[in-house]
Amino acid sequence: MVLGGDHEYDEADPCTAMYRTTADETDAGVVVTLEQAIPPAPERGCDQMPVYRTAEVSLRDPLGDRGVQAFGEVKEVFDGSTLVDVTWLPDGYTVEWEMPGDVPGSWNRRWFTRPPYEPTPCEGDNYRVLSLTEGPLDYPIERLAFLELADTFPVGDAVGSYYVSGRPMSPEVAVTWELDGRRLIIDAYGCADGSPIDIETMARIAQSVHMPPATKLAPAASAEPRED
Repeated sequence: MVLGGDHEYDEADPCTAMYRTTADETDAGVVVTLEQAIPPAPERGCDQMPVYRTAEVSLRDPLGDRGVQAFGEVKEVFDGSTLVDVTWLPDGYTVEWEMPGDVPGSWNRRWFTRPPYEPTPCEGDNYRVLSLTEGPLDYPIERLAFLELADTFPVGDAVGSYYVSGRPMSPEVAVTWELDGRRLIIDAYGCADGSPIDIETMARIAQSVHMPPATKLAPAASAEPRED
């Protein structure tokens, strides 16, 4: 599971944490409990900026189509083996975040040129983000309505659309295309005075995206676990 939490545990730093999980399983669902352990300290004056953390949940049986609850809420579940493979990115990007997307059945991954919680001022191109969202074919591309369609390019048998911002001091660009029955959108953005990523680079990223051996979108966990 993914969550926004404290930095990796360091016994000398009270602003770090260790996470442990337990799972209560039934035939109908799984309820996950997350426990946090922090180093003892007389005071804990820490900033409130969460960082990307993961916690492993061990199950007695394969999850299958059972629902999952955590933090008192039903959570969307994806089989990572069904997500597309991104085989090329420009130098300097590392994965920092992935999570369910903003609509059911979608998943989002983000790559940063530096951690988003780093306090360095955002200037020029010293901070860039690439965000990949994949979801059902009817995923709403209205989210790109504030961008302008600038050009198209081939992505295998599909056509990729390249969008740019029409606003001053906005380096955001995006591409979208269809791949094997799903919608993919890559957003690229950064500092207000940064330069936008050109269509050649965005097209190369899109053309590097391939389906994994399993091509079916994993279903969302949308139902409360039922009582036996």
